[in-house]
Amino acid sequence: NPLPVVNVNATATEICDGETVTITATSDIPGSTYLWTTTETTPNIVVSPSSTTTYGVTVTSPDGCTSTAEVTITVYPNPVLNITANTNVICDGETADLTVTSDIPGTTFLWSTTETTPNISVSPSGTTTYTVTGTSPEGCTGTADIEITVNPLPVVNVNATATEICD
Repeated sequence: NPLPVVNVNATATEICDGETVTITATSDIPGSTYLWTTTETTPNIVVSPSSTTTYGVTVTSPDGCTSTAEVTITVYPNPVLNITANTNVICDGETADLTVTSDIPGTTFLWSTTETTPNISVSPSGTTTYTVTGTSPEGCTGTADIEITVNPLPVVNVNATATEICD
C-alpha cells in the first residue's frame, strides 16, 4: 500500500501577534484521516500563536499507512509605543512638544495630525487627544494616545470710577 503524500499550506507563514492563520493539509489518498499536533482531526485548522510555532499533521490512509508534514508560523511582536510630552496642560495659544518611542528599532510613525516624525509640536485650541500608530519593519502595528488639556485664557475686565483725574 502506498504512503499518503501530504501537502500543508498556510494562508501566511509570517504574522503579527494576535493574528490568525488557516492551515490546510491535503492527501493524495481519498478517505485519509488527519491528526494535528493541536489534537484537531480536520484537514483545516485555524491557529493564533503568540510565538513562533511549528504545527505538524499526521495523515493516515484507509489502509493504515501514515505520513507527516509540518509548517512553521513565525510570529512578530507588535510595537509598544510610549508618548511623552513636555507638558500635558497648556494655556490657549501655547504649544506642547510630543515624542513617541518604540521598543522595536526601525518602527515608523503616523500621528493623527498626519505627521510622520517621532517628535511633533501641537497647539490645539481645546483639549485634544493625539493618537500615533507605529509600524514595525515586519508590518506589525501598535498605537498610543496622549491628551493635551487646554486651559482658556482668563477674561480680564478693568473698571475705573473715573477715567480722568487731576494730578
